Amino acid sequence: MRKIVLLLVMVFSVMMMWAENYASNARAVQVERTMVITYDLSETSNVRLLISTNMSNDFKELKQVTGDVGRNVPAGTNRQITWNVLEEYDRFVADGVRFMVEAYRKECIFSVSPSKKVMFSPGNLQYHPANKKWRFAESQLDYIGAANKNCFSTYNGWLDLFGWSTSATNFGVSTSTSNSDYSGSFVDWGTNTIGTDTPNTWRTLTYDEWFYVVFNRPNASSLNGIAQVNGVNGLILLPDNWVCPAGVTFKSGFHSISGVGYYYAAYQTFTAEQWSKLESAGAVFLPATGFRYGSDVDYVQGDGYYWSATEDESNHAACLGFSEGGAGMYGNDFCYGLSVRLVKDLQ
Repeated sequence: MRKIVLLLVMVFSVMMMWAENYASNARAVQVERTMVITYDLSETSNVRLLISTNMSNDFKELKQVTGDVGRNVPAGTNRQITWNVLEEYDRFVADGVRFMVEAYRKECIFSVSPSKKVMFSPGNLQYHPANKKWRFAESQLDYIGAANKNCFSTYNGWLDLFGWSTSATNFGVSTSTSNSDYSGSFVDWGTNTIGTDTPNTWRTLTYDEWFYVVFNRPNASSLNGIAQVNGVNGLILLPDNWVCPAGVTFKSGFHSISGVGYYYAAYQTFTAEQWSKLESAGAVFLPATGFRYGSDVDYVQGDGYYWSATEDESNHAACLGFSEGGAGMYGNDFCYGLSVRLVKDLQ
């Protein structure tokens, strides 16, 4: 029987998703029984084409695609992807179709299990209570610090330390020190609209995934280390296929002494220019943001704590913690305000 296709595009749009704005100016046209998506690419990238229907935020990767798609697509204007609809579906009837062009560098890939890879968000998660807006920090080095004491609903500024997100809380935006106020199941911060990204573009790593990427992936011990970057203390994570850029030397590991932030710089330092090279090669920086308990903010630039999506035990959830002396996975009370760094699945 001959295949037929009905492509009904009552509402149609093309979106771009990327780590550092590599894809732009995307547009699409129907050519007989194919869809042709044209876009510009600023750097050689890995490119995927995804689709959603009925204006939903549930995007699925398309497989029957040809052209400027896949690994190592070279930079240039008017790149084209052709989707063969009949090869993907026997029959396609849809309303509210949206395509997503996703472009990311291969250097940005981090394994969080033997079979799963992700890319990290471009900065820590931030929230503006008065405007009820979520965004990522403008730079990986950015952190809010002491102003997190203003964790209340009318605060006209940005926060980046949150209690564990549950169905009983507004994604952990609370100064309550009672764990009972954080009851219910975990609600992922990635279910929000973050900047211009649609809900569920990003997600929180589980305990097992944090453990794998920091401690258990191949060559894990050589792919992370503390540093002071342009005056900011934190932990650097390197991608799977790390190649250190020319003119920069990276030293993995930790200092033999912990001194509440004193020894990050003693271990290694990078200027803004050097960090730019590391970041361009795929390095991720987790600032040592400290923690919040109620309205008290402590250990800023001494320790870093990053929530996972995994409940550790009653009233506790797992987090990645580090100082200049080492890193590990810990259980923390729900009520503590910790950092959130999200990821996006790549395969």
